[in-house]
Amino acid sequence: MSIRPEQQRQPAGPLPPPTTIASAATAAGAVLLLRLLYGLLALPISALFPRTPAEARIALAPGGAPLAAWLDRVLLQPWLRYDAVLYYAIVEHGYSVRENTANFHPLYPLLGALLAPLAGGNIALALLLVSTLAASVLFVVFERYVARFADAASARRAAWLLFLVPPGFVLLAPYTESTFLALAVAALWAMRAERWWLAGLLAGLATLTRQQGLALALPLAWGLLAAIRARRTRWWHAAAAALVPLAYAAFVLYRVAALGDMAALAAARGPLDLLHKILVSRAGIVAGQRIAWPWELLIDQLRLIARSDPNYHLLIDLLLGWALVAAALLSLPRMHPLERLYTLAIVGLALCYYIGDINPYMALPRHILLAFPLYIPLAAQLGGPRFRLVALLLLAVNLLLAGLYFFRGWIP
Repeated sequence: MSIRPEQQRQPAGPLPPPTTIASAATAAGAVLLLRLLYGLLALPISALFPRTPAEARIALAPGGAPLAAWLDRVLLQPWLRYDAVLYYAIVEHGYSVRENTANFHPLYPLLGALLAPLAGGNIALALLLVSTLAASVLFVVFERYVARFADAASARRAAWLLFLVPPGFVLLAPYTESTFLALAVAALWAMRAERWWLAGLLAGLATLTRQQGLALALPLAWGLLAAIRARRTRWWHAAAAALVPLAYAAFVLYRVAALGDMAALAAARGPLDLLHKILVSRAGIVAGQRIAWPWELLIDQLRLIARSDPNYHLLIDLLLGWALVAAALLSLPRMHPLERLYTLAIVGLALCYYIGDINPYMALPRHILLAFPLYIPLAAQLGGPRFRLVALLLLAVNLLLAGLYFFRGWIP
């Protein structure tokens, strides 16, 4: 793989118009429309299958509780599922090995903590506000990115695909995906513009949001090397690439100092076990987490499917996860080299992360969703009625998956 100088200096496609109030309003409208659809879906599921104390205590019909408590129950509580509960706990009282929160990177809950006072101390509202704002920024930045470097005519379609490809509903959940992707897209934009310190800063912030921020280190280092060899930048700018591992090291050092991870790191059994303990705190989340070869995950997933009843959640993760992997791999030839490196790193991390004995592929679709360059060539191939049909089908699948999330029947 090589990066020719002209590939970096003369990106394909016309320059997009500057971001205006109208384009920002369009993005906010798209995000709010999707939030409304998912919110309406959550209401009957939350009423029939309440999962939080507030859902069980307060009826869906108004009048049985103070207005603020009722709004919290109707609009916010249905979103508090799985990892969202752990982010809530981090904002509420900090990290805890006992509560398995030590594996979650700090930027998203930190933003939630900063917004919580403005939200009247309501942590669930603060986390959803962060996700909503980040999703709106992501929509704008990704659309502008595609218009700048690929095809202005398909930029809006690419942004919609990013939000509609299952499980895109997590971009609006109290999860880190929208915050991470907004930073990742901006970081790759800065790399292609050869603004290396800005790229390093954004990639470092992405790394403080999710482990997959490490995937940005590969295109950052490659792009810097190409620019230095072509004498388009000074050699000392290579230090910008260090911001990614430094950001990750800062969080690992916090885990060592405050959460007692040093003993686990020292007891690592080989390089793969050490890598896993660096990526994931000693607390873990489910039994059996480790770094493994991709075929180990696939074989164990198939074995679990064969002997489990029900096994629909295992099938969803297998089929949807590999559909996204296939789409990413097939899109590689039409990507810019830096996008290709990022996508390969995301896919490689996802396929080697053995989530646990109960479901090795747990969250695989959500992890592959982060490979945002794959939506650019897909959008270029879709247009007119064909795109509208595909968008409706993708939205239907997202509604199904969101319903399972609200029901607590599938972990995204």
